[in-house]
Amino acid sequence: MNHLKTFENYNPLNEGKPGIHFAIRNKLIDFLKHKPEASFKETQEFLNSVQKGWKLSHDDYQEAGGKEKKK
Repeated sequence: MNHLKTFENYNPLNEGKPGIHFAIRNKLIDFLKHKPEASFKETQEFLNSVQKGWKLSHDDYQEAGGKEKKK
C-alpha cells in the first residue's frame, strides 16, 4: 500500500488526473451540509483553507450540493 498518499502529503497541483480527491470531496460535502446556502466563492475559500491551491470546479461544487448557478 505504499502507492497510497496520505491526505497531508496530497498536492492536487502535482496530479494530472481529473476529479476531486475523496478527502477533499468529503470536506466539501460536510461544509455544504452545515452551510447549504454557501456561495461558490465561500466554498472555494473554505477548500483553499483545507488544501492550499485547490481549484474547485463549479461542477464539483454543484455535484456536492451547492445551490449557486454557474455564471
